[in-house]
Amino acid sequence: MDSFKANLRRLYHNQFGQWPRKVDAIYSSGGSPRRYFRLSSRSGNAIGVWSQLKEENQAFIEFTRHFRNAGLHVPEIFQEDALHDVYLLEDLGDVTLLNLVEFAQNKGTFPGEIRGYYQEVLKELIRFQVKASKGLDYSLCYPRDKFDSQSMEWDLNYFKYYFLKLHVNFHEEKLQDDFNNLVQYLSEADDQYFMYRDFQARNIMIRDDQVYFID
Repeated sequence: MDSFKANLRRLYHNQFGQWPRKVDAIYSSGGSPRRYFRLSSRSGNAIGVWSQLKEENQAFIEFTRHFRNAGLHVPEIFQEDALHDVYLLEDLGDVTLLNLVEFAQNKGTFPGEIRGYYQEVLKELIRFQVKASKGLDYSLCYPRDKFDSQSMEWDLNYFKYYFLKLHVNFHEEKLQDDFNNLVQYLSEADDQYFMYRDFQARNIMIRDDQVYFID
């Protein structure tokens, strides 16, 4: 057995008082090298995470605890072992907001239930970025502690090469002028807030008719 799986099993035992009967890998299409597993037994389920990016692990764990203490809907951190790069999270299920949207699109509908989730999500985003930003240790941010002009340029170029060039015909020089103007405009805006950078439907879980945020 992989050593990190053994460490996740140990964390599960510490949390639930018995060994997991199953440890199933969970597919993740994100850009992080983190690996996810669902550990389960009659005592309950948990999500195990393994990643050798220690700074990212610390940022995730400390920020999650901070946001949870602020009353935001994020998973509980059950157990952690920083030495072995593993931690154990509350299992929020398998249904994401993206799942619901895609299902509705396939049926040619967009029900009021989904609109209600989006309204709630936007309210929570304000709480993350404004209210819960107070007291946050920004020195833990990974990989950078500020969304500066260089970070903006990285994201805009990512958008250009991984979306625009694949799907849209555009004028390269004019697009770059627009990017430069946007970066300059945003660089002059008030930046004394937390930025929830990967805020997207696949990172929003739905459980018991409530929205939760996982990344």
